[in-house]
Amino acid sequence: MEVDFNSLPNQSKVWMYQANRLLNDDDKKVIYELAEVFLSQWESHNIPVNGAIDALNNCFVRIAAFTDEPNMCGRAQDAQVRLAKEIELELGIELTNRLLLAFEIEGVTEIIHMNDLANEISQGRINANSNFFNNLIQSKQDFEMSWVLKAGDSWLSKYF
Repeated sequence: MEVDFNSLPNQSKVWMYQANRLLNDDDKKVIYELAEVFLSQWESHNIPVNGAIDALNNCFVRIAAFTDEPNMCGRAQDAQVRLAKEIELELGIELTNRLLLAFEIEGVTEIIHMNDLANEISQGRINANSNFFNNLIQSKQDFEMSWVLKAGDSWLSKYF
């Protein structure tokens, strides 16, 4: 069942998917159309999942879920991965490539491949104080507290 992200409790599960390119308005329209259908059918142990799906910063797809049961079933968790794969196919993008990193550089979200990180640091485009989008978050509370971090305060600290 579709709900507003802000109405979900802090312990709600959150998955962040980062696109390999910036999303335009047509892309976001497709994402929201697929999300509406998905959320109307999403269940865990035959109980509707309260969920929210959003396109953020023209680069990210956030999927959030809460159920009244202690643990969401594996089938329901797998279903959101299938949705991400469906979005990938529909839009011709990558959402599940964890080698892609996103930083805010001069007020713009930029996508950088992990293999290019050292070069970006040596050129001074990225430093320990650069805003980094930490897509490894797992809950709504994590999202609110540590989705955007200074790169030096994230798992990337070893590169500075």
